[in-house]
Amino acid sequence: ILPLLTLKNAHMFLISTYNTMAYSSFEKYGKYTEEARNEFKKEIDKVAHAQQTYLDFWSRLALPSVRDQLLKSENRVPTPVWDNQNYSGIKGINRMGYDEKKVPIAPIRELYGPTWKFHNTNWNMGAMASIFPNPNNNDQVYFMGTNMISPFGISAFTHETTHVNDRMLYFGGHRHRQGTDVEAYAQGMLQTPSSIGHQGEYGALGLNMAYHRENDGDQWYNYDPDKLQTREDIDRYMKNYNEALMMLDHVEADAVLPQLNGDNSKWFKKIDREMRRNLGDGLNNLVAPHQWDNVRDLNQEESSK
Repeated sequence: ILPLLTLKNAHMFLISTYNTMAYSSFEKYGKYTEEARNEFKKEIDKVAHAQQTYLDFWSRLALPSVRDQLLKSENRVPTPVWDNQNYSGIKGINRMGYDEKKVPIAPIRELYGPTWKFHNTNWNMGAMASIFPNPNNNDQVYFMGTNMISPFGISAFTHETTHVNDRMLYFGGHRHRQGTDVEAYAQGMLQTPSSIGHQGEYGALGLNMAYHRENDGDQWYNYDPDKLQTREDIDRYMKNYNEALMMLDHVEADAVLPQLNGDNSKWFKKIDREMRRNLGDGLNNLVAPHQWDNVRDLNQEESSK
């Protein structure tokens, strides 16, 4: 807290919730005048509202036995969320707080540097969570290639906080299912899909817990998370959601089968059950009788059935 109280030239902003504390600066986004900063506050408010909407959604979805774990402000330290150190129009920034021309960067000089919270950008990822085997007050989130104050930054926030919260809260107090990697939940199930970027391209399916969008008929998922007000509402929605997908899959098959002309390999693949084996990657050492699914092309015999 002390560095925040002694800032001289840096213009920091924080997004505070009962579960997280997010840090960034106006300088990072190239907002150097009072007018520009006031205008940019509208974008900050949008992201702050989305972060709060997401956490409030989980307060309705979580089991009563673990719901109070959301209140980290009372039970533990709120999770720090650090925006990236990619400053608009500035190159060559280092942890000492200077750019390639030796010009000082105030937020790094006055906050990130003295507190050892400067982090280099790994451009291979949008953001990352630093977590321990057990829930820990030092669990943190770091934005990398993605800006926190951006439409996709909202989705990234839901992804990374899943890594932090799933073991203590999202699974009802249980741990990851044996044999599943952490991304099976953060990427595969619980990240709120964005309409842009890689998710927009492949039409990600999921549950929208953060964005408020127009009901324009072009959504793969619920357009307003606030309309699902109880755990029963969410459960009913997801059951109907999956039943609708299965119905559409059946309709598609009915339309395609008469047109295959003896070759169904262009439309279908086969899923084989395989026993797990140790891949030697250090990530998952489970072996048989644990199983996984292998998706493959049809062989010649199968394609003619």
